[in-house]
Amino acid sequence: GWLIGLKYIGRRGTLGYSLIVTAVFLFAFTTARTEAANLGFNCVSTFTQYIMWGALYCYTPEVIPSLHRGTGTGLASAFNRICGLMAPIIATYVGFSDVPIYISAALYAVAGILSLLLPFETMGKASL
Repeated sequence: GWLIGLKYIGRRGTLGYSLIVTAVFLFAFTTARTEAANLGFNCVSTFTQYIMWGALYCYTPEVIPSLHRGTGTGLASAFNRICGLMAPIIATYVGFSDVPIYISAALYAVAGILSLLLPFETMGKASL
């Protein structure tokens, strides 16, 4: 919440930078060889993901018109649940490796770059 309120970072910056930092720690997570490193990278990446979720839940209601907000939120939530179900299914048939973490980290990095390129900064403006 504090980062979102900073004028020079704002909602977009908080969202983008937290996504990129999450990607960095997910890439670093693949190097963990001890239980302590595993726990440390898991805690830090989860913390940065919570920053991302907070910024996302602050930003999206302000840029999505209220007429479409419920449908968009429902579709995004359903897609999130479906993709979350895929991970254990893939691991069952493919096996356990670092590849899903690399893919996830790359997607976080791409989402972070794209969010920094979004054309609207909603701080101090009325929502749609």
